[in-house]
Amino acid sequence: MTAATALLGGQTVEEIVAYGEADGADVIVVGSRGHGALASALLGSVSHGVLRTSSRPVLIVRGRTSTTAPPPPG
Repeated sequence: MTAATALLGGQTVEEIVAYGEADGADVIVVGSRGHGALASALLGSVSHGVLRTSSRPVLIVRGRTSTTAPPPPG
């Protein structure tokens, strides 16, 4: 399996979905900051927009919620 990245210009959701369709992507992976339902409703959510409009599978990856560094290994 290979991964690809691209720098696109335009409407974010539409560009991500169009790129995934044109590339024949097996899955589209997008990040989520996890602002919550209210903030997403007011500000919109790219990850949810991609999920709603893509015919390809979409994987939403949520970032770390903690602001502290993880403990060192060992």
